[in-house]
Formats: sequence, structure tokens, C-alpha cells
Amino acid sequence: MKKLLILGVFALSFAFTASVSAAPNPADLVGWWQLNGNADDSSYSGFDGNVVDNTLFMTDDGHDAALFDGDGDYIWISDETELNFSDALTVEGWIKLDTIGAGYQATIAGKWDDLSGNYREYLLTVNASGQASFYISSTGVNFPKAMWSTPLSTGAWYHLAGTYDGSNIKLYVDGIERASAPFTADMAINTEQLLIGADDGYGGTSRKFTDGYVSDVRIWKTALTGTDLMMSDTALYNLLYDTDGDGILNNADNCPSIANVDQANFDGDSYGDVCDDDIDGDTYNNDADCNDFDLAINPGAIEVCDNKDNDCDTNIDESLTQLLENQNGLCSGNTETCNAGTWIPDGTNYVPVAEICDGMDNNCDATTDEDLTELADKQFGVCAGSEKNCDGVNAWIEPDYTLITGYEETETKCDTLDNDCDGTIDQHACNWYCTAPTETAGTVLLGTNRWIYKSSVSLINFVTTQPNGKGWLKGYELAQTNNCSCSQILTWLQGYNPALYGDMLGHYKYGCSNSVMNEFINLINPVYRPLTGTWLLSVNNGVYKHDMFITIQDVDGVLTGTGGYKSITVDQLPYEITWVLENSSVTGNTVDLILNYDSSSYTAHIWGTIAPDWNSMSGGAGTGGVFNWSAMRSI
Repeated sequence: MKKLLILGVFALSFAFTASVSAAPNPADLVGWWQLNGNADDSSYSGFDGNVVDNTLFMTDDGHDAALFDGDGDYIWISDETELNFSDALTVEGWIKLDTIGAGYQATIAGKWDDLSGNYREYLLTVNASGQASFYISSTGVNFPKAMWSTPLSTGAWYHLAGTYDGSNIKLYVDGIERASAPFTADMAINTEQLLIGADDGYGGTSRKFTDGYVSDVRIWKTALTGTDLMMSDTALYNLLYDTDGDGILNNADNCPSIANVDQANFDGDSYGDVCDDDIDGDTYNNDADCNDFDLAINPGAIEVCDNKDNDCDTNIDESLTQLLENQNGLCSGNTETCNAGTWIPDGTNYVPVAEICDGMDNNCDATTDEDLTELADKQFGVCAGSEKNCDGVNAWIEPDYTLITGYEETETKCDTLDNDCDGTIDQHACNWYCTAPTETAGTVLLGTNRWIYKSSVSLINFVTTQPNGKGWLKGYELAQTNNCSCSQILTWLQGYNPALYGDMLGHYKYGCSNSVMNEFINLINPVYRPLTGTWLLSVNNGVYKHDMFITIQDVDGVLTGTGGYKSITVDQLPYEITWVLENSSVTGNTVDLILNYDSSSYTAHIWGTIAPDWNSMSGGAGTGGVFNWSAMRSI
């Protein structure tokens, strides 16, 4: 009849217990007598023992044991089929001898009877010489054995084990194989009682008793190896039983004393949650820990921003402030505060803005005053597109204009460019050098400062005032050359040597030719063009309307021209006349024309102002009255 013995949780752990690498099959355990206060069988077999005479139960050196006095004390178990074996068995137990010598046979356990006949089967014993031995018999008469020749000592605990696997008989002492004998045969079967602490005869005529302690006797129906022997009581019990009744044997149950079918083990240690006093493994007892299922929450934890009470002080996310990730530039020092598990930027933080020129990182990108452009103050001429330089705390500063190709602080070049970037091309180029004519009145600058010298004879100097023989004839004037005189013009132009054209007084023999004058004027003012070309003129006084044209040519500095005239009145038919240019004068941007009609002595006077582009002009006209007129250059 199967019997379940509830033993509780064993606390014994012997220092000399051999380690078990792989537990034996609990179904192979036939009997287990712990002798911890009684002779009951702790296995499922239920083969309880019967105590004889003065057998005592006590604890010695950590062993629960039966103490036999060597004089009639022993324990017997009735014969059971399961206690007879064929080709495999193990008998093991602990023994501590008080006496070794003649007349003493110290038996741990065996079914061995020499008194009523030859009924031998198996016996684990220590002979009178103190030699541990394990006997078996295949006939009931023979007794092959494995015996260790080294005697045991009194007063010391030993673990003895005898095994048979159908091929070899082996004896182990304290888990170490000490003797072995080959043997191949099925074991004999008898009906004798299983005796603990005694044997019947052992080659003699009387029962022999053990004088000493016997503890933890086990019989297996398999031959255990050395690593399976000497299993502690607790380990073996857990291998056999389910103390808490949760359907999981103790050896596999992470909490054998409290039912926990799900085997929940939050921290993964060897204790199930239901019997683990530190469920999450954070080293804080469950009673002190405010969250037993979160390793990061305990009284020693540091509070973090997660909407939890990490340090178990009953406050959540308290006093948590940190610097924002971006600490570049003006964002340095910006902070954020934890609110309900979320980091919220503080309202006093600096908010990045577009970069400006102030020597600071306004947009907090770790770069100061980057990618900033601002046009320089000077944007005319060669300075067009130039940009200011950002000088940080000094803000924008003008560029170094001298690094711009062609730039001049004061314009000196006659190169059709606005070198000083003031919006006017070459306006200072000649005035800079020609602030006043060098020729004196009455010599070179005769008359009205005409520029073209014409003479029928070669002269040494210009001292005469004869208007048709020497001096300057009409053509160009100072205003048209920015006040540069002929000598200055020749000095300015490349390829001219004024010394070749003047006398010892520095006067110029031949003056500036028409081609020289045109070259210079076009150089300093490319927009200027002389009056040459065809002009369409319209004269109207409200009653008369005159449409005419004139074609003007420059012949050696003298303007000549021819044209046509058509007069239309309200009561007269149109009529046409022809005219020639008799005289002309251009001073600066003013023009004065004398026209001769039909080769007669009748002349007309037209005066006015030329537009800056020299393509149109307008003014007054009249002989006896005043007319308004305008003209456009057609070619």
C-alpha cells in the first residue's frame, strides 16, 4: 500500500555530501529509512521498519540516526517482493562505529540468513577487521563480494554503498569507488526480513549486532553511479514529493512549501514569487519595496521622469529639472522640468530665432553669424553686388572696397567704368588732373577757348590774335572736356608726346586735332556724341508749324549741314524751302544754330538744350517772333 509521508522542508546539508550532476529516477527508489526519530519508510513504498530492543533515535554531527548498542538492538522490515532483486540494485547508508573487533559485525542493511540455512541475497556490512564489504548471492550459498581492505575508524561517519549492475559488484566509500569484483548472474531470492543494524549469522551461528550509529538507509532497484550516491535528504525528498500539492514535485518546484502552479518567478532566481521576500531582486525586502515587480523602483532608487514613485517616498517625479539637449549659443542654460512623466521646456527658456549679425549664436546651431549677407552701401559701378562683413558685436561693417577689381576711392581712370562707385562713370577722371587749364588767356586760349588750331602758315608759338591765321577756331570747348586743355589732353592720352607739338615755352604748335578731341571726349564720356547726323525738327508757334530736317557733318572741326523745310498754316497751302547751316555753337549741353534759307540773306536763329543722351534737344527759335521747337536724332 502506497504511503505518502509529509516531512516538511529539510534544512540539513552535509559538508561532505557529494555533488549530484544528474538526479536518479525517483521511481527506482524502493525504500528510504531516514531514521529521523522513527523507522518509517520515506519513499512511496511504505515499508516501515519495526524497532527492536533499546534502539534509540538521535542526531549526531548533523545526522538523524538510529543508535544501536551492539547487544540486541536492530530494525526489521518484513519481506516484500520489491525488496528482492535480479540483476541490479544499490544499498547505501551512513555509519559511525563505536566498536570494531572480534565478535562485532557492523551491518547497515541486508537480507542475509546463515542461521536457518543458506538464504543469502545481499548484505552491506563492516567485518570485525573494520573492512567495508558488499555481498550478493546468486544461489543463496555463494557470496561474491567487493571489499575495501583499508579498515574504517571508530568515531567517524562514513557513507557506504554497494551496487550490482549484472556485471560487476562495486563498493563505494564516501562516494568513491574503493573495490570492484566482476560477477554475472541473477541474484538469489529469499523470504528473509530486511535487517538494519544486524544480520543473521554471516558465516556464524548467531545474529550479529551493530555497535554504533546508522543513518539514512536507501535501497534502489538500479545500480547508481558515484555521482548519484550520497544525495542529501532534502534533495531526495524534493525529488520524490510535492509538499504544497500544486502538482509540481519539490525538486522542480520553485516554492515547494506554497502552491504556485504558474511558477511565477519575476527576478529569475531560484525562488518563486510566492515565497520570495525580494520578488524583483532589487535587494530590498518586499515590505520595504513600494513596487515588488519593478527592479528600478525601490527606496534606494533615483527618481526619474516616468510618472512613477521610483524612490518610494510617496512623491512622483518630484523636483526633476535638467538641461535641454540643445545647449548651443543663446540656448545655453535652457532647462526642462518633468511633469507627469513628460519633460516640459521651461517658460523662461530662450527661443531660437533667425541668425542676425551680433556675434551670438541666435539659432542655437553651434555656429555664430553664419550664412548672413547684406549689401554694402556702395552698389554702383564696380561695387555692384558687394557685401558687408559681419563683425559680430560690431555688427555690419563696410567691405574693404580696395579689394574690388577696378575700385578707386577717387576716380582717376577714364575706362568707361564707375570706379569710385558713386553712380557716375568717369566723372572725376579728368577733373582730378585738369582742375584748371594751364594755357593762359591771350595765348593758347584765344577767343572763346576754341580747341581746333588752323593756320595756313607754320608758326612757332601762339602769340598772335589774328582770328583767321592763328589760334583756336570753333569746334570744341572746355565744358565738353571737363575743363581739360589741349596740353592736358595730349599728356593724358597714351601715345602722344606733347614735347613734339610745342615750343620751348610749352605752347602747342598744332593743338588738338579733331580726331584727338573725339578720342578724348569718348574716353571720358562714352555717352557723348557730337551733333553729326540727321535731326528731325519741329517748330510751332500756334499759327505756323514748320517741320524740317538737317543733316550735320563735321569737316575738320567745322559743322556744316543742309536740310529741308515745310511750312503749314491754316489758310495757306504747304510750301517747301531748303536751308543750310551757316554757323553753330555747342557749349556744354546748349546749342546755338544759324540757318540760311534758300541761299538768301534770310536767316533763322535756333537755340536750346541737348538732352543728356545727346539724342534729342529742344528750345526756342525766331527771327521776329519766338517759336517753340524740338528735335530728335534719327540716325
